[in-house]
Amino acid sequence: MKGIKLELLGIGVMLLGLALSTNNVFGYAGGVAGLGLIAAGCFLKGDS
Repeated sequence: MKGIKLELLGIGVMLLGLALSTNNVFGYAGGVAGLGLIAAGCFLKGDS
């Protein structure tokens, strides 16, 4: 399960880079929010 979380975090970082390259305020906000959600999902403990 740890590998899948790291893979999702890597995809989130790639998408953040793509959003930041657009020079759009909404892209910045969406990219940072998405990366924050992925990071929170990776580092918070679930019920499993």
